[in-house]
Amino acid sequence: EELETTNEELQSTNEELETTVEELQAANSELGMLNAQFDARSSELRRLDAYHRGLLNSMEQSIFVTDRSLLVTSWNQAAERLWGLRAEQVIGRELMLLPLADVVRMLRPALDTALKQETTAEVHDVPYTLPGGEVRKATVRVTPLRDAIGGVTGLVGFAVPADAVSGAKRR
Repeated sequence: EELETTNEELQSTNEELETTVEELQAANSELGMLNAQFDARSSELRRLDAYHRGLLNSMEQSIFVTDRSLLVTSWNQAAERLWGLRAEQVIGRELMLLPLADVVRMLRPALDTALKQETTAEVHDVPYTLPGGEVRKATVRVTPLRDAIGGVTGLVGFAVPADAVSGAKRR
């Protein structure tokens, strides 16, 4: 009788274990599908990121993008050349804390206008220094970055050397 009871208990435990195994297999299968979806989305994000970088770096204008708190989210190669800071040095940092104190001070009213009044602002004669030490001037236009429904999510800044602007006006 004891053996029969033990046998029944073992059968019950075995059935519970089989159920647990089936549940684990189902969870594993679901995790496999989720992992495949994650891999596909990650691949798509990498593709879109490469497209985004390629688009920005194709532009001749110096371009920077910030979120509403002025955290730099994009910085193209033309911006690297103009301002002398690599993307790795500025992306993820607050624009106001970059080692461009005079530039940022000059841009502050335009940044505020673009964020608070939600309109484009332009600043002329913004100084920048060439690698050889020569100081030149640029025109910087700051415009609100809008989401799909028109809300301001950040700023896009475009900078063009002043001599390029005046050369274009002469043509």
